[in-house]
Amino acid sequence: MTGGEGAGRRGHEALLEDVQTMPALPAQCCRERYGPGRIEPRSSCRPQLRDLPWHRASQERRLENQRQMEFTMNPELGRRVIAIAQKLVGSHYINGGYGATPGLNDGCPCRSGGISLIADEDNLNPKLNSANKKANLAVNAATMSIKTYCVCAGNYTTFPGDVTTETAADLVAYLDSLKGKPPSSWQNHKEHLTPRRAFGPGQNGGDGGGKLVWGQSCKGIRHFDCVGFISYCYWKASGAVWQLDIGAWRKPGVASRSSISRQGSDHPR
Repeated sequence: MTGGEGAGRRGHEALLEDVQTMPALPAQCCRERYGPGRIEPRSSCRPQLRDLPWHRASQERRLENQRQMEFTMNPELGRRVIAIAQKLVGSHYINGGYGATPGLNDGCPCRSGGISLIADEDNLNPKLNSANKKANLAVNAATMSIKTYCVCAGNYTTFPGDVTTETAADLVAYLDSLKGKPPSSWQNHKEHLTPRRAFGPGQNGGDGGGKLVWGQSCKGIRHFDCVGFISYCYWKASGAVWQLDIGAWRKPGVASRSSISRQGSDHPR
């Protein structure tokens, strides 16, 4: 708007005062935008600050300083991280997981969900289907496809579970007991175990490759991969959300962060 129009609304002097109290570059931005003899209130210029190189550089410096201050480790924070990690012993591994429980968005905010539970009568055939991994046997087993198709092995080597075969009598009897019943009513085998063919990195010391195992049911259990576990524990201990690769966690100062959140931490600062 022109000076005359401004005088009609607020008074020419008031508008000039607005411009004069602005930093030099934003005021220049206004004049370049609206032309000589045209002025704009300070509030209308503020959105344009984001377009100025000096303002972007200032914001980047501020964010970098904030990153360096927030990504710190000290003895007290280290003790909190360890305490949280110890409470998570018994969680399951799945490639790409950041602590989510299957079907929920309760993981680290940088990847709060993405894990689902396989419980469908279409997945009760124990024979290996190499052409369609998603059609393989899985009962209450977690799955995630953020990087590649994965099915959790259910800690079968430590729970303990066991490797089985598609013709094993106990497996055949268990699968027969599920048929015709709604998945919500399916019971576990030997209290905790369900069968599944495991797929994805980190299962069985490498890619699960469809190995048929009795693993712990994934219902209600958090799932992590290695860096997801670190991110989750650090977030719960400090409130800061970091998503780093393995090498970056070992080399402070060279990492980049995806986001920051202070919600949901056990010890917000």
